[in-house]
Amino acid sequence: MREGLLDALAIVSDRYLHQMIAKNLLSYRQERGISQQAFAVMLAVDRSYVGELERGEHNLTLAGVERLARRLDISVLDLLTPCARMAGTESKSS
Repeated sequence: MREGLLDALAIVSDRYLHQMIAKNLLSYRQERGISQQAFAVMLAVDRSYVGELERGEHNLTLAGVERLARRLDISVLDLLTPCARMAGTESKSS
């Protein structure tokens, strides 16, 4: 019984993280007025992959999250934190 509950919590946690990364990537791109195609070039991925990332359809590894963060010059926590203020966003409004 307990094992099943822990498995269910892990699934919810995974989905939550995927959606958090998706929202933060979309927010990063939109705040900067970047098209999906230009974003794909920044990330060195295909444009369709950007759409899939923004919809939370990929099961990213930690290495994949680190790679995305590095290419965007932000921290991994920026991608994993709810309502993250992406690096460079605050300085534009100040």
